[in-house]
Amino acid sequence: MLDTQSGKELSVLPITKGVDDLVFDAASKRLYASCDGDVSVYQQSAPDSYKLLGRVPTGPLARTALLVPQIKHYFVAVPQHGTANAEIMVFEVH
Repeated sequence: MLDTQSGKELSVLPITKGVDDLVFDAASKRLYASCDGDVSVYQQSAPDSYKLLGRVPTGPLARTALLVPQIKHYFVAVPQHGTANAEIMVFEVH
């Protein structure tokens, strides 16, 4: 995490490699990082402090994601891989 005004590093969060999407939901104070094969979900406990709630498996090379807070859904695009078809995974967020 960086302070956008000063450029100062505020916090470092461990996430899986290949992050493609990082979004903060202000209503729930949760941070979602869509990475290669999972989504890391963090809860903000203070302005510069985050706790890992867990990692949700998605699929190989699944990185592109979209949070739609109005309907409380998080969509993750899983590309075709091997014999598995491409799919859009839909998660309900709380």
